[in-house]
Amino acid sequence: MIRRLLRAAGSLDRWGNVVKSGSRASAARCSLLLAGAAVLSGCVARSNAVPPAEVDTGGPAPATPSSIAPSRNRIVGRVLATNPEGTLAWVDLGYDPPAGALVDGAELITRSLDLRPTGRLRTSRYLQGHTLGTLIVAGQPGAGEEVVWLTP
Repeated sequence: MIRRLLRAAGSLDRWGNVVKSGSRASAARCSLLLAGAAVLSGCVARSNAVPPAEVDTGGPAPATPSSIAPSRNRIVGRVLATNPEGTLAWVDLGYDPPAGALVDGAELITRSLDLRPTGRLRTSRYLQGHTLGTLIVAGQPGAGEEVVWLTP
């Protein structure tokens, strides 16, 4: 298609080679044809689009920004392991855990994959690399479960 436009503008010879001409009129004519082709191709693509007013979502109206509140749960990481007695748990910290969750004595909550609480943890001073040592206060957290901190 571009070759046809260039040929129509007089910038190609009959064998398809680009002819270098020194005239500004030829270059202007060629760029005008290419710009016109770009505009027309954009108009054709937009004419097939469905206007937003005609789309039927079939569900309830979306919530307004004022009715959506951010979650108080901040993800800390995942449970790596627990000891056999069920009194200690080691937590693999996520990318950017909240600083308040790493303070000695902070309370964390463990959740299963379906987000049901499975236990409560209390942080200790043991922090080595991305591993946090915690005491199990209640419940039976399992390996791989999500650990969250409730913001005040």
